[in-house]
Amino acid sequence: MGADAFSVWYGLRFEIDVEATDNSSFDRVMEPFETNVEARMVAAHSAGLAAWTDRDTEGGTYYLGIGSEIGRFGGEYLFHRALRDSDLTEIQFQTRAKLQAAGIEGTASLHFQLVCQY
Repeated sequence: MGADAFSVWYGLRFEIDVEATDNSSFDRVMEPFETNVEARMVAAHSAGLAAWTDRDTEGGTYYLGIGSEIGRFGGEYLFHRALRDSDLTEIQFQTRAKLQAAGIEGTASLHFQLVCQY
């Protein structure tokens, strides 16, 4: 059994539309993400960025996160992390450059995501 976590990353977050009427439709939508062959994931990994999928809670929205992970916090993860201004600025600069090199469009942001176990 896992524990709730709080993820922080700089980059992009895309919602994954899994509104399916049956399990086979859900599986067809999610398979490229689960096997890391979805086009944005491949481009992100090739550019040196992290890319992953998750959802906030059971029945919640699935999402694709792409960028530079700052930390995953919670009882089974980190309790604390500090970043100097210059460190955060470098993460932002490098991440934007890698997103551009990967051809992944969007406005990079600092994301704070709660992921509840169910």
